[in-house]
Order: sequence, then structure tokens, then C-alpha cells
Amino acid sequence: MESTLFPTHDYLYPSTLIQQQQTALYSFMQSMAMLFPNSLTPMKMLSPSPYNTITPLPFSQGLFDLDRKEITSTQIQSNLMTKPLSVPENSLVARSPSVDYLRPLGVIDKYLLFSELGKDHLYPVYIASSIFDSPSSDGSNLVVLKAIPVADFRNSFQNESNVFQLKYHKNLLNCIEIIKNVRFYFSTAPKISTTSKKPTTGDEFYNLLILKYHANGDFLEILRKHRFNERITRYYFGQLLDAVEYMHLQGYCHRDIKLENILFDQNFDLILSDFGHSVKYCDKKGEKIFKESSSMTTPGICPPEFHQGKGYKGTQMDIFALGKLLLIFMTGLNPFKSTKESDQNYSMIIKGQWPAYWKLTSGWMKKRWIKADNFTSEFKALVEMMLNPDPKKRISTVQLVRESPWFKNVKPASTEEVQMEIIRMKTQQLDGK
Repeated sequence: MESTLFPTHDYLYPSTLIQQQQTALYSFMQSMAMLFPNSLTPMKMLSPSPYNTITPLPFSQGLFDLDRKEITSTQIQSNLMTKPLSVPENSLVARSPSVDYLRPLGVIDKYLLFSELGKDHLYPVYIASSIFDSPSSDGSNLVVLKAIPVADFRNSFQNESNVFQLKYHKNLLNCIEIIKNVRFYFSTAPKISTTSKKPTTGDEFYNLLILKYHANGDFLEILRKHRFNERITRYYFGQLLDAVEYMHLQGYCHRDIKLENILFDQNFDLILSDFGHSVKYCDKKGEKIFKESSSMTTPGICPPEFHQGKGYKGTQMDIFALGKLLLIFMTGLNPFKSTKESDQNYSMIIKGQWPAYWKLTSGWMKKRWIKADNFTSEFKALVEMMLNPDPKKRISTVQLVRESPWFKNVKPASTEEVQMEIIRMKTQQLDGK
């Protein structure tokens, strides 16, 4: 049965609209041939793939209007700025990347590509803008375009799509649109590398996830140089629990909860992202045990039972990752790199040497931070239960985390306090401190 959240192509795009879209794209591709004089084969762009399909998500914005008129190359060029855009200097934090609308990197479907977003993604990720949106000095026209090869064997596109079909949650990343079976076209010939994961002009078909762009960045950027105090930790940890619990209640486990996948929204609230490893954690037999090699998502958050050959349960892996993040929020330090016995730090946890581990961690904090508060017994008890190497003794649900004394007794910071503190941290980073 077809999902009602993903209506069929013909239902949303009757033949007249498809013709309008193709006419608009044809005019757009003609302008691209002028804008991209160095393209390998710019005229290839005049023949979009007949397999191209577009699947807008419910309640999304910026989609094609039924009465959209034909777009000419003159109109497109009039929408392009004569100089790069950037956010005004008096904007403290949410600065959009400098975008040169006259020199895009390339085009895919109806989106212009302006820059790569990060370098360590498994799949190509770009900052982009629809050809139908006018440039904006505040970056409100920008989106994040995540491209997953159609031939991807990890099933990442389907995993992400499944989560994006869930009802809206304020702490989960929102998907604006899904586009299937399209190719990249770039303005210059990319450097060929045997190890490069970057797409090249017309090399293969991709499925696209068009995501909301959050200009305030991710948690890794902040916690590389800072740490949260206990009340701000409680504020963000509560939001993270909300997001993960919602996924669990819908039958999904995330399996890749880490700093890079946690974003700040425009109000500096938490947004959990990247659902490429998110799957149903139960089947007809009950809760699944993930043992295959592909179940290793990020080594540093894969629970120890996986390395012992026992496999892990999806919800238990998420709880373990949450425990590690709780410790990172409070310390600004990576508590361990791996959960194998060979890891010097986690081996202390495996052996139950928690007093020695806390003493070591406190020593690191005093070396890095001028002021480092001592951990409360309630905080230590919660972390020890969440990072317990024995999954049978580990906290099993988000609700049990909420019922812990630390979570109940620590008053979270107010929204205003959190915003002021994050702005202070980001301002220090802009000033090079």
C-alpha cells in the first residue's frame, strides 16, 4: 500500500504541470550553458533524465506552484546578485556562508550548488538554493542538499525517507523535499581521484534530500573549545531525550547519535539529524540484534557488546551514545575513542574502575579549564548506568533516564540563559579565542 505521506508523482504533478516544469527547466538549462562556459558537456543538461521524479513532503514550502510561468534565462540572471552575498557584520552568530550567486559550483535538478558543507560526510552535501528563490542577505533562501547514490548499498536513502515520513517533531531535522534519479552538472571539470567520493558531471544518478539549512552550526563546533555548565547540559540533554524517545516510540532507533549530527536551530535549540542508519529496532520475532559488520556506524559510540561478538539492540546502542554525550556536554572532552578493551580509558570502565576513571577525568578538566566543578554523585551514578559495559545492567529506556535523581533534581537553564551562553561561546570563536 502506498504511503499517503508520499503521494504519487502523477497525483501531485499532472501532465500540464510536468510540461510547465520541463519548459522552465529547459530555459534554466540554457542559461546554465551561458553561466558554465567551462562545463564538460553543458548541452547534456538540456535533456533531463526521463526517470526523474519529485516527491514533496507534507506541509513543505517552496514547491512548484500550479500556475508557475515559464522561466527565461533573462529572469534567472536578474535573480542573480552582481557580488557575493554575506550576512552583515553586525550579526553576532547566525552568519550564512559567503555565497556567490554568479558563480555556482553546478546544478542538479532545479537547485544551484554554491559550496560543499563539511568534508567528512559519507555522501555529498551542499549548500544550495532553488532557481525559483531570490537571493537573500540573511540566507533564508538557502537549503542543504544531501545526495545519496541510487546504487547505494547501505539503504541510507530509504532509512532517511522513513524517518522523514514521521510527524513533525521540533527536535528532529525537517526535510523540505525529496527528489529521485537526477544527475549533477558542474561548471568546471572536477579533479579525478581514485579515492574521491565527489560526484562528477553526469557520472551516476542520485536521490536528493532537500533539508532545512541551520546557519548556527552543530554541537561539535562549540564543544571542541567549550563545555556546558550543568544547567545548560540539563537543558540540551532534555531536548535530546525528547528527540530520541520520539523515534523509539515510533519504532525507530537512530544508531548514530554524536555531536556532528546535532544542530542548533535559529533559537539555539537542539535539532537531531542524519538518519542514514536509523532503522526499525523490532521485527516479528521481537527486538533485533545487530551483529553484521554494517552495524558499526561510528566506532566511538558502538557499545562494547558488539565487539564481543554478541551484537547490540538498537535502543540500547542509543542509550549508550546518550551516556557518552552527557559526559561530553559536561566536560568538553572525548571520554574514550573506542569501547574495545584496547582503549586505555574505556578499559577502566570495563574493569569497573570508576573511581579511578573519575579522578582521571577531573584531572583532564583541571588542565583544560580554569574552573572545573566537581561531579555530583547523582551525575556519576547516571553516567555509570548509561555506559555500563553489561547491556543487562545498562539503563534500558529514555523514561528511566528521566526518572534518575540527576535529571529530576537539576533545574535546566532558561531559554534566555542558554541563548546568551551559546552566543558568548560563538562570539569568542569568531574572535579567535
